[in-house]
Amino acid sequence: MARTSRKTTINSSNSEIKNTEIPANERIRKTAIYARLSSEDLGRPDGGTIENQILLVKKYIENKPYLRLCETFTDNGQTGTNFNREGFQNLMTAIKRGKIDCIVVKDLSRFGRDYIETGDYLEKILPFLGVRFISINDGYDSHDPAKSGDVLTVALKNFINDIYAKDISRKVKSAFEVKQRKGEYIGSVAPYGYLKDPNNRHKFIINEETAPVVRDMFRWKAEGMSNTIIARKLDEAGIMSPSNYLYLKGLLYHEKYSKKNLWSRDCVKQILKSPVYIGHMAQGKTKSDLSLGWNKKFQSKDNWIITENTHEPIIDLPTFMAANNIIKERNQAYHARQKGDNLKIHENIFTGLIWCSGCEKKLVRKKFVNQNKKIYARFVCPTYILHLSECCKKKTISEKNLKEIVSTLIRQQIDLFVDTKIELNKINSSPKIKNQKQVLHEEIQSIEQRLYKLNSLRNSLYDDFTDNVLTEKEYNHIREKHEGENNILTSRLDEISTELNQYSEDFYVDDTYAADMRQFINENELSRKMLTAFIEKIIIFGGNMIEIKFKYQNEFAKFQKYILETDITI
Repeated sequence: MARTSRKTTINSSNSEIKNTEIPANERIRKTAIYARLSSEDLGRPDGGTIENQILLVKKYIENKPYLRLCETFTDNGQTGTNFNREGFQNLMTAIKRGKIDCIVVKDLSRFGRDYIETGDYLEKILPFLGVRFISINDGYDSHDPAKSGDVLTVALKNFINDIYAKDISRKVKSAFEVKQRKGEYIGSVAPYGYLKDPNNRHKFIINEETAPVVRDMFRWKAEGMSNTIIARKLDEAGIMSPSNYLYLKGLLYHEKYSKKNLWSRDCVKQILKSPVYIGHMAQGKTKSDLSLGWNKKFQSKDNWIITENTHEPIIDLPTFMAANNIIKERNQAYHARQKGDNLKIHENIFTGLIWCSGCEKKLVRKKFVNQNKKIYARFVCPTYILHLSECCKKKTISEKNLKEIVSTLIRQQIDLFVDTKIELNKINSSPKIKNQKQVLHEEIQSIEQRLYKLNSLRNSLYDDFTDNVLTEKEYNHIREKHEGENNILTSRLDEISTELNQYSEDFYVDDTYAADMRQFINENELSRKMLTAFIEKIIIFGGNMIEIKFKYQNEFAKFQKYILETDITI
């Protein structure tokens, strides 16, 4: 007789004893591994690796027969202080679509270091979604928190992880500020015209290749030349822009800097206004602080940290003052003219959304006065304005026409959403759908019972072989048969999961998407809020052609696919 009470088997490849029997209070879980490594850990001898995290979790899962590993999600070099990480977002998408109902991590700090948000996920979001959460090193298992560690202890660990990250941020920020006030440069790349001193990376020495370009720029400005003309002269002379130059010298590594990048008015303006060229170290132009949410803020010039006479100047003070006086005078004249001519028009609701198809830069809004002396606005390619047709063909569109087009398309999306939701409600409430779902749930129950029995049979099978109840040939034949059936049943479970998603009343629709649609159903006037909710990017081509990329294109595709693939007559 075969024994059925044994609960362990021997893995012949590594001789490890593994538990293969599913406890009575457990069910098979579609399990995901989540691993994260912060940027601070990369390269540290004690920082560990993503691979080691995954290996540790896999070994844990292998000894839990009710955890069926489906997928692994990783974020390498990503902070744990927020959850805006690609791997984590992909994990949540898989959960919402029913592909995952269990997460296993090495420890809580790998999951997240933000106390409040991590707590929300563990206490509210994951339980609401029916997801089991296991943290190995913390001994935490949400399936039975009473036996896996005090819940208050877990909350305390989350709080400590949060405080640790913020404390490190404050200490690093404080150390940097001390260096800045001492006139020590803390940036990664020296300003254009300078190099980092090889004997002291916190100091500058003049770069004899680019310093003459800086001198020419200041001289031209002092002579009254505009920033646009200066940029054109530099391009016409074949002088590389700062980003191209730094990429060529191996100081910038991203491929986006390898493309030919023309000089811009803003780049010229930044160089002309910087006190670094008269020998003063100017830092703290932007500030970000993890303890305040990692939001980067531009600082006014009054808040810059300026240390005088820290390095050799490229420009003498009279030339610097002459150039900046011209900049100041022209700014004052511009603002006075704007105020005096009463040319100020309404807010630009398209800010940051309109791009040129050629140079891939954001279009700028220009104000014009027609023959009837009425003010109107057009969006124009900045590269065309600066460099004329040599670099980029003219791309322009009137603000009025663009508003009409975009407003019509957004209204069509909202109307389609309403119509589709009505259709979905009809489908999901039909008796045929409910019956199909019941059949699928019954099949799942039957398959899980058979898988449980197969696990028990596999346990006893090895015992029969070692007790000489079965020959080696019989043992191998039956084992292969069981494994084949197990694979078929497991594959069928995946198929059923896909079918259930198709017939689910909780058909997955992004919550933000649905909320945005409902929010603007009764709004007729196009607003900035509406634009940023619906539109990712507007691309302008020549000949009044435009392309609009909506944020929720995939949601509409899912809607339509669901309706088309649901074989039902209402």
